[in-house]
Amino acid sequence: MNADFKTGSDWDDVDRRKLTMGGKTPIKIFMCAVVVAAGAFVLDMMAPLGVAGGAPYVALVLLGWWFHERLAVFLLAAAASALTVLGFFLSPEGGIGWVVLVNRAYAIAGIWATAVVLSLAWREHANRFQSSMKGQCPGKKFHMPMGQEGFFVFVLILVIIASSWGVLSRIEKEEKINIEKSLKTVLATSQVSIRNQLDAQKEASLIWAGNDQVRRAIMELMSLPPDAKTLIDSRAQKNLRAWLKPVFRTTGYRGFVIIGNDNINRASSRDDNIGDVSILSRNGDFLDRVWSGDTLISLPQTSDVPLKDVTGEVVDITDAMFVASPIRSTGDDVIAILAFRLEPDENFSPIFERARFGNSGETYAFDANGLMISVSRFDDTLKRIGLLTKKDSDLNIELRDPGVNLVLGQKPSLPPGKWPLIRMAKSATAGESGSDLGGYRDYRGVPVVGAWVWDNQLGFGIATQVDKEEA
Repeated sequence: MNADFKTGSDWDDVDRRKLTMGGKTPIKIFMCAVVVAAGAFVLDMMAPLGVAGGAPYVALVLLGWWFHERLAVFLLAAAASALTVLGFFLSPEGGIGWVVLVNRAYAIAGIWATAVVLSLAWREHANRFQSSMKGQCPGKKFHMPMGQEGFFVFVLILVIIASSWGVLSRIEKEEKINIEKSLKTVLATSQVSIRNQLDAQKEASLIWAGNDQVRRAIMELMSLPPDAKTLIDSRAQKNLRAWLKPVFRTTGYRGFVIIGNDNINRASSRDDNIGDVSILSRNGDFLDRVWSGDTLISLPQTSDVPLKDVTGEVVDITDAMFVASPIRSTGDDVIAILAFRLEPDENFSPIFERARFGNSGETYAFDANGLMISVSRFDDTLKRIGLLTKKDSDLNIELRDPGVNLVLGQKPSLPPGKWPLIRMAKSATAGESGSDLGGYRDYRGVPVVGAWVWDNQLGFGIATQVDKEEA
């Protein structure tokens, strides 16, 4: 680094050693700069400097005063800035991304403020030198090597642009990692909570399925003709209702039904469905698995009889789910099924409602067909945009992509029946678990980011999402 003044025939009578203000920079100054740079970098990597992150590099710039070229101040400032940016990438993970970035920006600003001050002081020193030289060489003009500085500034701008792009890319990557961690944490918590909730219901059901009084009454019912009047008027029917009624107050059950081996309802907490084929026969192999000895919980579905909703009002369309256990004879054969009715709005959906966050974050459950089986956070919005009516069950929301943002009033080009499953539902119903931080349209057509899991044990999927704009 040896920048001299302009040379030419006009300079032949001038002492060049004076023009360069002392000749070349001594090697010991270079070595000192290397040592200071290395020490500052080690300190930057090890010390929790907080808002001063990168500030030790100012010491490197201060060494520019002892260099014999003004350009050296800028070169040292560039080196200090590069080390500050490098420290951002190489320092251990931790801290809040934008705070770390702001700290580094402060450090770089301090570095260049120091460089400017030194440069002005260096120029003033050079001007005094020129004034003294003019006394020896009247009529001569002396110039600083501004061309080199201009080129340096151009290169510096390119370096700053590249560094900024790299820093912003890292911050974006870190933000995506943090968002994914948050989504998966909410998702995992919801999955564990719903498993615990449903396991507790199964345990309570098994206790009553093994009760001797209940078993004897059920065996008596199985010996009666399967017509509704005979079953309703039977003593066993009255005894079962009397014995099981206290269970509703302690477990949160809303009713019960006894299902015979022909899948006919032999007993119930209501007369309306006695003698009918059980609603649970619609659930694929659900009853077959219970007949095989498993205790299972059905997915939420529309009830077959008018029921009270959570406000206590009897409505024609409401949702129900059942916990079903096998009833065994003294010979350990399965002779019937005892199913207790659960209220999804009290025993299922609240688990997912508690996993809502921010202004748009929601967690919900869905079946293998991509049908939502918990309550949507955007129930009112869905009614406003026409995906639900006031008379619809909550179980009428299909996770399909309309292709446009319905919330913004955009009109889809295809009818709802031809909409494909949303990106998440297509993956989950194929038995996959995953996440998408790039963004995909949800059932409203709103771009979201999300994570999902398909739970084979539960028999349904769970998804957590948040509007991409909020994320």
